[in-house]
Amino acid sequence: MSGCGQSDPFSSLANGPCTSSQAQEISDHITNQIGFLSQKDFERAYSFAADSFQKNISLKQFEEIINKEYLMLVENTGFSFTTCEVMKSQVLQQVLVNSGDEEYLFYYVLAIEDSRLGVLSATFQPAAKDVTI
Repeated sequence: MSGCGQSDPFSSLANGPCTSSQAQEISDHITNQIGFLSQKDFERAYSFAADSFQKNISLKQFEEIINKEYLMLVENTGFSFTTCEVMKSQVLQQVLVNSGDEEYLFYYVLAIEDSRLGVLSATFQPAAKDVTI
């Protein structure tokens, strides 16, 4: 029996949209990682990566990748969460990130490893803009 009565939102994963408790945990996790990136605290941001990611990518490599390809996360001016989907033992979370005059759509893949949530990957593309002619 747990004293707080809280259960692990990832103890039983069902394919489909994230539950509200899963979505909250995921958004908190990504928010913390992006927060540490924007402070250039790469070591703490790295700690939010999945164990399997950390086994393959060193902290130094992580910092180099962020500085070369993901500066918009470091220099973000805000972000918001959109679709969250559970697929097998992973979660796909879409995040809209604003940086400068640009908006990027990120696709975060998170894994649950040993009951611990961790970022496996994040890919992005410029977000589509509404165009009027």
